Amino acid sequence: MRKIQDKIFSTNDKHPDENVIPEQSTIDSDIEEGTTILDNDNQAVNEEEECDLCSCVVCTLIIGIMIWFATSTDEGSGYGGGYGGGSCFPAGERILLADLKSEVPIEKIQPGSTIHQGGRVTAVMKLANQKDQLYRYNNSVFVTGSHLVEENGAMMYVGESTEAMQVHDFTPDVVFNLITSGHKIIINSTTFSDWEEEEDCVESWYLEKALLQRLNNGRFDHQSPDILLDEMISEGAFEASTPILLKNGSSVPIQFLQPEDELAINDPDDEPNRVSAVMQLWVPSKAVAFSYKDMIVTEWTIVLDDDGFWRNVKFSRNASALGLAENYGTWYQLWTTTHKVPVTNRSILFADYHVLDEDDSIFVGESCE
Repeated sequence: MRKIQDKIFSTNDKHPDENVIPEQSTIDSDIEEGTTILDNDNQAVNEEEECDLCSCVVCTLIIGIMIWFATSTDEGSGYGGGYGGGSCFPAGERILLADLKSEVPIEKIQPGSTIHQGGRVTAVMKLANQKDQLYRYNNSVFVTGSHLVEENGAMMYVGESTEAMQVHDFTPDVVFNLITSGHKIIINSTTFSDWEEEEDCVESWYLEKALLQRLNNGRFDHQSPDILLDEMISEGAFEASTPILLKNGSSVPIQFLQPEDELAINDPDDEPNRVSAVMQLWVPSKAVAFSYKDMIVTEWTIVLDDDGFWRNVKFSRNASALGLAENYGTWYQLWTTTHKVPVTNRSILFADYHVLDEDDSIFVGESCE
């Protein structure tokens, strides 16, 4: 499911919040103490010396404020994590499968495959390269600098490793990443994190309820039964031929969309809606496919229904069950800048993979500890 809060560790295993930040009161105290000492030793200073002293105090204060500002705004490494950080691999990097023999290029990995240490692949992501610096790690793997790599039993940013060299003559337009059940990816005997980096801290059934409540502004949806404790929630997904409405009025099957494609918006004043990632998703064997106004989607896909409520399609009167989702081939989902997925010219709106911005308070919670 959608990730709660990123937990990124620097090379010294400290969270950025643990950096020591000098408080302004400490700086002022030091300045005041220094001024007092100078006054005791120079009781007969002339006017010129007093000006020199004042200049020294002001200079010290300015330097102190600059140090405080620099350290308080520093977030540690300067690299982003999985969400928005662009931590990915170019096409061609070969992933070691669970049989310890087969290696498959990352762009050809199939959802549901089992990879070494990473477990089941639940999503294959194709993203636009956001100009994140590319590195050659250990002279064997091309990877962006914001990706996490394991060294000596600890995770660190590729860009901070002495084993990584910047690459300046290779800038791919698109990059790839995986979401796996074990949150690990092995390439050339090196362990990298997956896109999500760690396990969710909130149960999927609870998160689904919170997302729908937020989308509906707290309104109670009498048409949808209460999602049960420990109910198995899977990601919403679209059948490969689902026509996605573009800004220019044409439609393209979701399987052929590309990162950065611009999608239709409801209102001219709305923010532009671009594709951040095209995702192929694994769906559980017991997941059910539904037809919603002739659009084939999985049961937990969230749609803006005719009555103005956002709800899972399985609870909509416009939807009917078709059978097991596994009978419909590869399933797709999008990650968009507005978190909306417009379908055809009938103004049907679905929610995207993440539903809300990744820094929304719903996802920023307690650690899993």
